[in-house]
Amino acid sequence: GLLSTLRDLDLVDNFITGPIPEEICQLEDLQKLHLGDNWLSGVVPNCIGNIDSLLELTLRENALEGTLPSQLSLLNELSVLLIDSNYFQGDPIAILDSLTYLETLMAHANNFTGAIHDNFLQSHDRLEWADLSDNHFFSSAFDTAIPSNLFLLERLQVLDLSGNKLQGS
Repeated sequence: GLLSTLRDLDLVDNFITGPIPEEICQLEDLQKLHLGDNWLSGVVPNCIGNIDSLLELTLRENALEGTLPSQLSLLNELSVLLIDSNYFQGDPIAILDSLTYLETLMAHANNFTGAIHDNFLQSHDRLEWADLSDNHFFSSAFDTAIPSNLFLLERLQVLDLSGNKLQGS
């Protein structure tokens, strides 16, 4: 089809409005999808998880809402996920845990909830930057405020969990 060889789609910092079109999922060879800093609204299409080749997904600073589609967990090679400053809600922990190739995770300034358990991001050996601040995450029962396994991630340089509902020791 048209644009079947497109690898990088960068539409950052424009005035694009409305929902993310499902046709974007037909770009099967897409490696980088950057749609941040626009006026996109609605939910992320489920089919986005079918773009197996996707390495970077930028949806930051839009007006996207709803929960993250569970199909995102199919993006086995995703290394950059920038979804901050939207109106996302629900519990994304299982999806984030499944994205083990992540190097950069920016999910701050949303309405996410969920328990940050002791094994959170345990197998994310490549993770360098994780910003989950300004959400509604909380500590699992009987767990510490900050999962101890996060201190074992050798490449982790920035971890921001501020502005959540973490408690414990």
